[in-house]
Amino acid sequence: MAWKEIPWADEVATLSDNTPQPVDGTAASAGVSTSASRDDHVHALGKLVADVDCDKHSWKNQVIEQLAEAPADPTQGQIYYNTTDDHIYVYVVT
Repeated sequence: MAWKEIPWADEVATLSDNTPQPVDGTAASAGVSTSASRDDHVHALGKLVADVDCDKHSWKNQVIEQLAEAPADPTQGQIYYNTTDDHIYVYVVT
C-alpha cells in the first residue's frame, strides 16, 4: 500500500499524431498540439447538472483535504492535497 502522487498537467505530456478514437460517435481527425490536452480530443460526458449522490449526502463545493503530510491511517482511495509540495495524492493498494 502506498500514496501515489497525481502529477499536474504541466508536469507530464504525451502527444501523439495517431487519429483519436471518438467516444460519442462524432468524427475525429489527427491533430497537432503543444500541450497534453489535444484540441481534437472528444468526450461525451456533458456537464454535471445535479448533486453527486453519496448515499443521501450531497457533495457540493468539494475541497480536497489540505495537509502538510500524509494521513497516518489511510483508507484505499483516500485523497489529500499536500500543502508542502503542492501535489494531490491518492492512497492505493499495490
